[in-house]
Amino acid sequence: MNYHMDFETYSEPDLNSVGVYRYARDPSAEVLCLAISRGHEKPLLWVPPAYQHQLSFIDPMEQMEAQEMLVEMMSDEANLVYAHNASFEYGIWNEVMVKQHKFRPLSPRQMRCTQAMARRACIPQSLAKCGAYLQLGQRKDARGSTLIRKFCIPQKPDKTHGSVWRRFPQDDPAAFKEFCEYCVQDVRTEQDVEKALKLFDVGGISHAAFVYDLIINDEGFPVDIEALKAASQMIDNELDRVRGEFIKLTGLNPTQTAAVTIWLRERGYQGEDLRASTMDEEIENWEPWTSTLEADALKALELRRVMSYAATKKVKSMLELAGPDDNRVRGTLFYHGASTGRWSSKLVQQQNMKRSTDESEAAFHHLRQGLSADTLELIHGPILETLASGIRHFINDGTEPLDSVDYAAIEARIVCWLAGQEDALDEFTRNVDRYKTMAARIFKIRPEDVTKPQRFLGKQSVLGCGYGMGASKFQGTCASYGEDVPMDLAELAVQTFRKTHRKVVSLWYDLERACKNAINNPGSKHTVGKLEVFTLATAGRRFMMIKLPSKRHLSFPDPAIEDDQITFYGQIPMKQIWGRISTYGGKLVENVTQAVAADVMTMGTANAIKAGHKIVMLVHDEAVRLTRGSLHSLDHFTKCLTDMPEWASGLPLAAEGATIEFYKK
Repeated sequence: MNYHMDFETYSEPDLNSVGVYRYARDPSAEVLCLAISRGHEKPLLWVPPAYQHQLSFIDPMEQMEAQEMLVEMMSDEANLVYAHNASFEYGIWNEVMVKQHKFRPLSPRQMRCTQAMARRACIPQSLAKCGAYLQLGQRKDARGSTLIRKFCIPQKPDKTHGSVWRRFPQDDPAAFKEFCEYCVQDVRTEQDVEKALKLFDVGGISHAAFVYDLIINDEGFPVDIEALKAASQMIDNELDRVRGEFIKLTGLNPTQTAAVTIWLRERGYQGEDLRASTMDEEIENWEPWTSTLEADALKALELRRVMSYAATKKVKSMLELAGPDDNRVRGTLFYHGASTGRWSSKLVQQQNMKRSTDESEAAFHHLRQGLSADTLELIHGPILETLASGIRHFINDGTEPLDSVDYAAIEARIVCWLAGQEDALDEFTRNVDRYKTMAARIFKIRPEDVTKPQRFLGKQSVLGCGYGMGASKFQGTCASYGEDVPMDLAELAVQTFRKTHRKVVSLWYDLERACKNAINNPGSKHTVGKLEVFTLATAGRRFMMIKLPSKRHLSFPDPAIEDDQITFYGQIPMKQIWGRISTYGGKLVENVTQAVAADVMTMGTANAIKAGHKIVMLVHDEAVRLTRGSLHSLDHFTKCLTDMPEWASGLPLAAEGATIEFYKK
């Protein structure tokens, strides 16, 4: 039996800042009301007993029916529970409903998520925007935000209350009745979303990924609380100093962005905004004799850049998220965060942490030893930069090491496998150094004569040219690693890759042609190697689908051919708005390659968790586990991650494992 559920809750921590696990574990957390339905039946309202007798609008009979339905829902683990952003309902149920109201715990395998279905369909995921896009009869109630602010969060001091206070349901029964109606309406909308997006439900390999997302988020990754506290105090002290210097120099608070921008422009600032990348460019291009930027404006930019270090903010986030009764940070893994199905992260954003170095490791050891900020700065340089460079190292178990396993060149292997590039697959299988062999082809020398700089060029060619990268982008990629590659050499590297990977090049054009044919001929199916392309109509919309070897599908909503280019509806890259996006063969190959990489990680993760490995993080193509209490070796962990089902036959996977004192990669 299927059920739909939605909670409205109160807790003192800010949900957006700390996530559901820390929010639900707080002593102040409680359920205000929930709506529950069996299948697509009329939703029922349930209010905790503490409030039932204080609210005259509560129907005792409905309360009894809702209570019975909740008990019924939990009576069998085969019952499925749908919610929109189900990780929230899952967390609230197991932390609040179980502990405060004595219900049985929910299993991760029971959960289904209409928001995840929207992500799989690659349409807007918020309940309001999803309902609007699908043009559903039931829509999210627009009153919700106001009512959430009224009942779900602590209230600021006012004339009546001299300190932070809380509004209880009985303090405003009329408004709380509206709030309960809003909760019920959310379930009605969820029911319609589930019905409309049934094709995108989390089944098969997608269900495995969804379940293991909940399991890993339950486990959480360990952080070094004492080191975080020491670093946090150093950051506060340094930011206070820098902020004071900025105010003294400009007469402005650094948060006064508009006023600061005017002050800088009056002193020669040419940047369009005050984003970190814009300020970095202005600072790095400054020349004392030619720049229009005055010296005091340059100093102000440098101070503001120091205050904007994202990595130092992660120190505060990890401290805020940990616990409250242990050193684990939970709920940061985000199922199907990328349109390809790959996991992304939230809250701490461990997917984009600054890369560590030998210097950052040494600095972290010194921090652990209790060295002062002044001493750390004397040895390692500016304190905020020092702490930011070692942000990954705060992820550690404290008493036992971690094990890290990383898939080797996984995208380069997959794209050759999808294309049937047998000679490249043979080299991967034989564990040949393909970076050297590619460099040897570029420079027309023997592999054993390849130098380190030449191998770097070969590596960038192997890893970067599989999706149609041109010479200019290749040159820019090399520059991002600090290597200045002349344009003629970049062109040579790109052309050499294409000449030696003709089947990969063919895959770009074959897949683009198949997608165009599918769009122009609804109902037709087009096979491209291990892929199948077709379009279908569902939920009142048309979707282009690419079927992967795992039988999972990639979705492209509202596909069309415009000026001989494939376009679809999606979120504009690097923006919060949605609109028409164009794509092409190389980009489509990149999409399916990364999707297969996600499927590989899902299957490897499933193997490892089933075998008893305690995975605490998935970061790109890397899995990290606890060694404490493990019954299996690092080699066993690595084997689990590379043991694939029949659909991946012939894919020459390889993974490299290491035991680490703290997170590094």
